[in-house]
Amino acid sequence: LTLPGAKVVGGLSATMLVLTAANAVDCSLPLENVYPHTVAFAVLSFVLFNGSDSSVRWGIVKRGAALLAAIGAAFGNATGLVVWPILVWMGWRKKLGWRELLVTGGVGAAFIALYVHGIPIPKSTTEATNGEAEFYAPAHLYKIGIYLVSYMGLPWTRAPALALVGRAIGTILLIVSGFVVLQRGIARAPAGRLERLSIGLIMFSLATAVLASLGRVDQELAVQVPVRYSLFLAPLHIGLLFLALPWLNRWWSDLSHRRMCQAVVLIFFALLLVQQFQAGRAAVRTTATIRATINKFLSGERQPEMTALLGNLDNAQRIVNLMREKKIYIGER
Repeated sequence: LTLPGAKVVGGLSATMLVLTAANAVDCSLPLENVYPHTVAFAVLSFVLFNGSDSSVRWGIVKRGAALLAAIGAAFGNATGLVVWPILVWMGWRKKLGWRELLVTGGVGAAFIALYVHGIPIPKSTTEATNGEAEFYAPAHLYKIGIYLVSYMGLPWTRAPALALVGRAIGTILLIVSGFVVLQRGIARAPAGRLERLSIGLIMFSLATAVLASLGRVDQELAVQVPVRYSLFLAPLHIGLLFLALPWLNRWWSDLSHRRMCQAVVLIFFALLLVQQFQAGRAAVRTTATIRATINKFLSGERQPEMTALLGNLDNAQRIVNLMREKKIYIGER
């Protein structure tokens, strides 16, 4: 980028796409802190591995640190394992030597093998109850597809009034992202570090979407994608934004198009702010309901509707007793 205006717009847009109300919840609730952990270490790994090499030794040091960050990503959530094939792709497109590619792939393969050792391969509810054939039934494959576009449309798909709009957005993002990865990441080499990093970020989000769609689709009878997964889509949003910045820079530099470009940017910012306001209001209402339910439970009340939030109430009480004993999150009451 050459113009300050385009740089400012890009920086502000990236910040607003990350610091959404849904993502703030992931960062503020201890139960959901695994998601920011995974995303942060994954992005750090990509940035370090994709960095410029001022010297051969410094380049090796940064890529070594990138491997450590990739290991750290999986300690938050198992989706962090998808970082490894993306690093191999980055090394291929960066034209690293075959030795470094083998080291990256070998360390990744060894870590993944150690990570999954002893963990039973999970099956979906459909596979466990009706067999593998039912999993590949047209109706179930359709459900997986709906889950996928709902995931890609987060956080909008979590609002009942915006469910269809969110799925439409998710479908567009899925098509555009898939095309970008195939056309600019596989068919030809990315043009420079920023494009390579952007495509790596998009790959990460797409991989998490596929994993969630295959592994979580049967957690509920209806398609219900947890809003906490929104954070996994932030890298995709940022990656697409970075890829669009050269066009923004050209439009901004053309005086005949600058006014129109500024109007589009203002509308984009306004929509993000409206989304933040509405999402924040919804979060406040939901938080108030959760807090009231938990306070009633801790005070000794037992109501059937509490199970929607707390699950089995006897099991919830056992957990509360353990938390009080260990003085974790709550004190003595």
